[in-house]
Amino acid sequence: MIRALPLLVALGIAGCTFQPGVSFGTLAGATLEAGFQPPASRLDDAGRIKTDSGYRIRIDSLSLVPRQLDFQETSGSAGAGGSFDPANPPAGYSLCHGGHCHRDDGALIAYEDIEAELSGGGVKTVTALSLPIESPFDLLKGASTVALTQAKPSHSLDRGKWSKASLQLATLSASGSVEDPTAMNRLDGQARDFSLTLSPDAFSQKIDVKIDRENGEKLAIAATFTLSEKLWDGIEFQTLAATAGTLMLDQHAATRQQLAENLSSSPLTVKFTR
Repeated sequence: MIRALPLLVALGIAGCTFQPGVSFGTLAGATLEAGFQPPASRLDDAGRIKTDSGYRIRIDSLSLVPRQLDFQETSGSAGAGGSFDPANPPAGYSLCHGGHCHRDDGALIAYEDIEAELSGGGVKTVTALSLPIESPFDLLKGASTVALTQAKPSHSLDRGKWSKASLQLATLSASGSVEDPTAMNRLDGQARDFSLTLSPDAFSQKIDVKIDRENGEKLAIAATFTLSEKLWDGIEFQTLAATAGTLMLDQHAATRQQLAENLSSSPLTVKFTR
């Protein structure tokens, strides 16, 4: 019996170790809620959107087709040039506010992505979890929620620290009409039809989520995206109306840039429960 003790102790120690391939967490469930809920102060008596310049927008269709919800982790550290002052953006960027800067090509780039670029490769960002989204949203029907049942690479979560959630959209499309009820009469008393189809940049939120055995095995995710009522603000409908027919908002460069800026105010929020 005495000789067997070392073997029994060894077996006991081995039995306490974690087995290879066992995950550090499990995705217990995930949902995405999307909606468009303009405040009463932004609606007229007919239910039309009031823009910041006095136009009235009647929406006939408003649909959102998301692609996936990603969760990213960052490793490494930035070098000496890995941080920047939003008041003094680096070459190629301008108009930094609200967590992002305008790149010269018109794209909106998050502060952390610019810092990663400036670090010269010292910061590495990888996608730890991707949740495909197969359901489109008809935003005129109010807020709705879909379950995200697929997960890549799997529902088993590797150890790590997630730093950013990112919602990728395939398209946002809308149609309706615009009028100018003000004394300026910028549309000659007419209601002009409009349409738009956009492929927006990703919407993101900074997060701080640890995946390890000390913080609970099961993780549930609830994401919410709300389209901003400011989408039509700042658009020069009078200029666009110089062309006959439907106003194709996505076909005009300055209007596309304004729409992208307006969209950036649409909040993405993600909650995690264990």
